[in-house]
Amino acid sequence: MSSSCSKRGNFNLEPFIIESSFCGNWSYPCTEAETRRLLWENGNESGTPSSNNSVEQVGGTITVNYISGCANSLIVIVTDSDEQEHTFEISAPVGPSVTNQTGNAVSKTFASVERVEIVCQDESLSGSCYGKYCIDVNYLRVWDSFD
Repeated sequence: MSSSCSKRGNFNLEPFIIESSFCGNWSYPCTEAETRRLLWENGNESGTPSSNNSVEQVGGTITVNYISGCANSLIVIVTDSDEQEHTFEISAPVGPSVTNQTGNAVSKTFASVERVEIVCQDESLSGSCYGKYCIDVNYLRVWDSFD
């Protein structure tokens, strides 16, 4: 008599990519200028097993929109898995981009992303900087086993 339990199918344990998007609004008091604000952080340490699988790499596209505020520029800091920091600057919106609330947006793609932070450059006594962000990440998931 043959048991169906003994006839297990072949399971694909190949790495695969999982895509996720994290979007939201950010606001930054001008009195806290020069202080880093965390927008997103990878919740799993790359390459560290979690049960029977691990995240080998997290890469993605970071889009930050500076709509309005007290700072002349906004600095975006992307930290990779080697703890190297990559920065890009977004200048303060002027003219129609302020009155229409469209702001200035910059998108950058990185092979490795562990953390995304922002810093308003100029300190002022009142007001705030604000905008939007969207982080589209790709996780390379590796299965060690299938239970």
